[in-house]
Amino acid sequence: DDRLTLSSSLLNLGLMRWSTELNQVSASGVFTYDELDMETNAISWDFFNEFMDSVYNSFDVTVSQEPYVSFLPVQLFLGADYQLREKVSVGAVNRNILFRGKLHSSLTLQATSMFSKGFLATLSWSYLNHSLLNLGAGIAYYGKGLQFHLLTDNLLGFFYPFDTRTIHVRMGINLMLGCPRNRLS
Repeated sequence: DDRLTLSSSLLNLGLMRWSTELNQVSASGVFTYDELDMETNAISWDFFNEFMDSVYNSFDVTVSQEPYVSFLPVQLFLGADYQLREKVSVGAVNRNILFRGKLHSSLTLQATSMFSKGFLATLSWSYLNHSLLNLGAGIAYYGKGLQFHLLTDNLLGFFYPFDTRTIHVRMGINLMLGCPRNRLS
């Protein structure tokens, strides 16, 4: 069906080897702090310096300049887009990131419509970061060789910031030099 587009992307298959200008610092130890009695102990520079010395002396610090390897977070994206009408499409994207041996997945459902020549709007819902409360929105305007876009993945986060796990806002300008005319124009 010409109205269905499937996509996939596999990114960051690899690693980075760090070998020059290194300072890797690690510390181990235990520090216990008993409550400060304000009646008998006044906070002063002497007290602060003694306190910091106690913290510093409680830990064994090791500095190494040995080369090491870190793996990149592998990312797998799977997507589908279906053209419902001439100017309306719906789609889904599944994002999977393997980071430090743990899989982080998300699912986004979206609908996009062209309201007038060169003006697009989109609404989305995502299951992201173990939260169902991710309602997103975006707008885009494009003309000859130029596109401007503004979008967020969590509109509710602006109204309830203390109940929000994550919020991302993106704004940008794309220069589409040498590109053929877009199908939507």
